Amino acid sequence: MAATPALRRLIFSSVLLPFWLVLISAVQATPPDNEPLRIGVTSGSPPYIYSIEDGRGLDPDILTAIVAKMGGKPEFVPVPYARLSLVLRTKKVDAVTFWTQPKDVTCYAGKPYRFWRNALFTVHRTDVAEDPTILSTGRLGIFMGSDHMAGQLSDVGIDYDSLQKISTINAAVRMMLYERLDGYIGDYPTVVYNFAKEDPDRQYKAEIRHFFPPMPQRLCFTETNQARAFDSALDALLRDTPDALSNITMAHGLTESITPPLE
Repeated sequence: MAATPALRRLIFSSVLLPFWLVLISAVQATPPDNEPLRIGVTSGSPPYIYSIEDGRGLDPDILTAIVAKMGGKPEFVPVPYARLSLVLRTKKVDAVTFWTQPKDVTCYAGKPYRFWRNALFTVHRTDVAEDPTILSTGRLGIFMGSDHMAGQLSDVGIDYDSLQKISTINAAVRMMLYERLDGYIGDYPTVVYNFAKEDPDRQYKAEIRHFFPPMPQRLCFTETNQARAFDSALDALLRDTPDALSNITMAHGLTESITPPLE
C-alpha cells in the first residue's frame, strides 16, 4: 500500500530529526567565531602563570598555540581550586586546567598539553667540583605533601623519611643557596625559575640528578566536541610543527622536555 502524504512526512521528519539534533549539539558545543575559548586556570606559580589576566606564562603560551590551531583564541579566567566543579557545572568557562580531575561534575578530558616533572636537584658552587657522594651524605629536602613519592624515591635509593620537608620551592632554593641544603626534590620548571631569580649572577649550579615519572596536565571541557577539537589541534600542531611546544618551554629557560611527546 502506498504511503499517504502524512505518513511520508512523518517518515521524512523521523530520519532528519537525529541529524538536526547532532548538528544543533555541535553548534552549541563550539563558541561563536568572535568569542574566545574560556579556560579556567588554577595555578598561579611562575613560570606556569605570571599573570592570568594578561595571559602571561608557560601554560598560556602553550595553550594559545594549541587553541590557535583550533582556529580560535583563549581567554584565561582565574578559578580557585575549590570552585573548579562549580564553574564547570554552571558553564562559566569552557574548560579548566587540572592534574586531578574535578569531582561531582561531568567534564571531558583532553590530551595532556604538558607534564609535571618532579626532579632531584643537587647544587654546588660553580667554582667547586660537585661532591659525587652528595646523595648518600648530603642534606636533602622535598616539598610538603610528597608522601606519595616514597616508593619512587626508594627505587633510587633514597629514604623518604630522612628528607627535610620544605614548605615552598622558593624556600628550598634559598636554603640551597645559603648552603643549608645540598639537594631538593621538586617541580622542575619552578625550581629552575627560582634559581634564576635568586641567583642572577650564577654563583651556584643546579644539577638534575634524576627525573621522576611524569604526571599529565590537561584541560577538562564542558563539551565533548570541544575536547575532541582540542585533541585534534594538538595532534596537528605536533605533526605540522614538531618543535613548537618544546620551543615555548625553551623560551622560558627550560632545557628538558615537559611537553608531548616526551622522549
